[in-house]
Amino acid sequence: MEDDLAAAQAKLEELEQRTKQQRQYRNHVLRQALGSGVTWVRAGEITGLSPRGIQISLKSSD
Repeated sequence: MEDDLAAAQAKLEELEQRTKQQRQYRNHVLRQALGSGVTWVRAGEITGLSPRGIQISLKSSD
């Protein structure tokens, strides 16, 4: 039982780290795209983020 719990906890930590890395990559690409002239509307269509979500992503320190 403890082995199952430890394995589950390790998997959750791994998933959390991967999610963080993917978010950092998305924010990096989003900054590049907007800097290259992609509109906020188009960025929102592609990412599914609202204007507020885009704003938060851009302010993120990663």
